[in-house]
Amino acid sequence: MPSERLIALLRHVRAPKTNMSWRGVAAALGDLYHPQMSLPEVVRHLAAAYTELTEEPRFDVPAGPTMLANLLLAPIKGPSSIDVLGPRSTNQVYSVEGFYNSLAGHLLGAFMMAKTDWCAELIAAPEKPPAPATPPRPLCRDCADEVVRQQTSQPVCPNSGQPCGF
Repeated sequence: MPSERLIALLRHVRAPKTNMSWRGVAAALGDLYHPQMSLPEVVRHLAAAYTELTEEPRFDVPAGPTMLANLLLAPIKGPSSIDVLGPRSTNQVYSVEGFYNSLAGHLLGAFMMAKTDWCAELIAAPEKPPAPATPPRPLCRDCADEVVRQQTSQPVCPNSGQPCGF
């Protein structure tokens, strides 16, 4: 069975308007760990989930000698590169965040391509529990209409505008 971390990331990449940056991964894992994850924490969790993904044969994610090379080339070449056309020269300077966003985007691409039909029930968004029933609003003794309880010692009747006597 996939871990909760892996399931959270598989849900994340299949959601509309997915944020493919390291901050997007932090947000996706925030409910499991903590919402203010640092870059090193995100990298560790992403690497562990990626390892789990490649080790499970049912996901059918290719792993092998080219995997590491493609990951290392991701910031400068390919669909996850920082600059679409690649670096202009070897003197090109990139930010640390841009570099790790590229690596995260490359790894999350593998999560998107993973075959998940065998665990689709796990990955499907969990059903939201029904909202708790709202307690009935108190009735005004004078007019017997519903009254919105106000944060005051003298609530006002919505019909008459007069103080209610409940």
